Amino acid sequence: MLKPEKQSLRCGAALVEMALILPLLILLFLICVDFGRFATVHVAVTNAAREGANFGGTHSFTDATYELWKSKMGDAITEEMQGVPAFSEEELTIDEPTVLASDQRARVQVKVSYVFRPAVAWPAIPRELTIVRTAEMPVIR
Repeated sequence: MLKPEKQSLRCGAALVEMALILPLLILLFLICVDFGRFATVHVAVTNAAREGANFGGTHSFTDATYELWKSKMGDAITEEMQGVPAFSEEELTIDEPTVLASDQRARVQVKVSYVFRPAVAWPAIPRELTIVRTAEMPVIR
């Protein structure tokens, strides 16, 4: 059994070690949270672009129905983004969809952008990161 003085020294040493390690653990935790948030938003933007292109490829339009088609494509993209925590529709940008014609088959191309803001202002990372994803699907109808 240790003498009370030695027990007190061990508790003091553990306290000093904890004081040195705790800031690093908190930093690591915050890095993981921000990276996880970024990965979630990146996947959501990718899926939203894919969903918009999928809608465009499976729903035909004419010159008279183009605006309605484009609006419903935007609705499909926005609905896909609803799963993002703290989603802001103002940060979402949907470029004009493009219908690409080729010798073989027409394709719909959709470009979606979303502004991601890290929870912590990191020194080497910009305060705003724009995630841009483009998806292309063949027109099947």
